Amino acid sequence: MLSRPSIHISVLIFGLVLTTNFVGASQNPIGIYGDEIVFDVIRNGKTVGEHKVTFVPTEEGLSVDSRLRIDIRFLGLTVYKYRYVSRSIWGGGRLLYLNAAVDDDGKRHNVAVEHFKGRLHITGPAGLKFASPNTLPTNHWNVSVLRSDHVINTITGKVNRVRIERVGEATVTTNAGPRYATHYRYTGDLDVDVWYDQMGRWVKLRFGVKDGSIVEYMCKRCGKPKRQPNGPK
Repeated sequence: MLSRPSIHISVLIFGLVLTTNFVGASQNPIGIYGDEIVFDVIRNGKTVGEHKVTFVPTEEGLSVDSRLRIDIRFLGLTVYKYRYVSRSIWGGGRLLYLNAAVDDDGKRHNVAVEHFKGRLHITGPAGLKFASPNTLPTNHWNVSVLRSDHVINTITGKVNRVRIERVGEATVTTNAGPRYATHYRYTGDLDVDVWYDQMGRWVKLRFGVKDGSIVEYMCKRCGKPKRQPNGPK
């Protein structure tokens, strides 16, 4: 069991390390994640899908592809399915372009974001919206989002106002073993819990859905773990 001073010191060191990795995660995610991130999607304790994020350098900038698949089954039949596919282009840590396609059990729509004349133009089900060029989307791999008070919702096309607060430190379960991470909570237009490890890598996500279920992301592949600091025991 760690003494209280030891816990305070480890938390301070962790916070300093995470802060120094804001830039690295946003401008060079391949350096901390590798070429992809993969999560199991778990609903009420049962695996129902997968979310994969792939990073590819291109002449335009860094291309980030995100694919989410959810299938809810009952008595062997698929009673609900959800698909999300997006591609974004990044340069200098900024979003330059994004196109997302959503299929919510047969209800389909698209969201597009483009950098034009010094601001981001967002089109989707909510109509045309605008945001500053530094606004980040709700894709979570970019730890710099923790500094934000508004984000682009790539499912609805809205600009959501949020407050992101640190909850505390925890050990997160992954298929590569436990990962020491910091827990953050979104409130405001979004209610989401997210965890980042000491390298600024996204390692867990949790949110509630309309039917009262809890959905969690469990890391299958989110970068090799670094030697852990003295975390909670």
